[in-house]
Amino acid sequence: MATEPKPPLEGVKWALQTLAMPLALVSLPLLYQWKAGEMSARAAAENQRREQAEQQFRLYTDLMSKREEADTTVRRGLFDKLVGSYLDPKPGDVDKRLVALELLSLNFHDTLNLSPLFWELDRQIAARPKQAANEEYQLQLDRVASQVKNRQASALEVDGVRATMQVDLQFIGEGLAPPSKTFRLRNVAAEADGPAERDFTVTVLSHDPKHRRLLVTVNFGPTDGSATQTTSFWVDPYDFPLTNFSRVSRSERFALVLDRYKPTDDGGTARLVLLLFPSSRSGAKDRPYIDDLVARLAQSSGSAASASAAASAASGRP
Repeated sequence: MATEPKPPLEGVKWALQTLAMPLALVSLPLLYQWKAGEMSARAAAENQRREQAEQQFRLYTDLMSKREEADTTVRRGLFDKLVGSYLDPKPGDVDKRLVALELLSLNFHDTLNLSPLFWELDRQIAARPKQAANEEYQLQLDRVASQVKNRQASALEVDGVRATMQVDLQFIGEGLAPPSKTFRLRNVAAEADGPAERDFTVTVLSHDPKHRRLLVTVNFGPTDGSATQTTSFWVDPYDFPLTNFSRVSRSERFALVLDRYKPTDDGGTARLVLLLFPSSRSGAKDRPYIDDLVARLAQSSGSAASASAAASAASGRP
């Protein structure tokens, strides 16, 4: 008897079943090798990119280190020359000292307390025999001092606040109520470790026309009047805010600057500038105390632990 031919679909099914295993055995290794090669190429490209980035970073840091080293060498040489020129000039050589002091103030005002140099040169000019050049020397010295104060005040105001007080010198003296003014300034600390605002009351107690200075008292504290602190000091044209300041809290400082002092026979005027700024903006003189560092580390650890506990409670985890 003649066999009936198989339907076409049955033949295709039989062919697929017969060839599936050999095709799988051949194609899977090829697919694996292709995928492995692709992943290897990606890993090699990523490693190359990372190596290039690391090389660029090392090159950048090397260039910056060499630049800082060269700059430090130049500044050291400049500092030695300027200090030598200032401290060992010819007797009475005010011109040379003025130039050296101006160069020092332009290059090192943020790292050195230059007030003693200004005071000494001011005394030297005052002790000179009366000459027409003395007034010019004094004006130049005051100009350099104002330049330093303005530059430092501008840097401190970036993250700080500023307040100004005008003073009429004729109302300062025995039997007269001393001029006083109160400022309410916001907290400028990076950490919220104090009141949102503080009151600063500046009172001018006396003035010394000969040395062009004012005796002031500053009361400061929270706006509710609790924990008020008081400090008194003389302020003159050569007090600079980066090096002559007072501590308000662990992370806040204030400085009082005599921006202008013009005494006259019948009184005169003066202008005081109060600057409140964070300690991160203060100069190299303001090093943190060990207890401040420990307190900040403890506060940071406590904040991190509290945040972790709050997150765990919110997620329901123990």
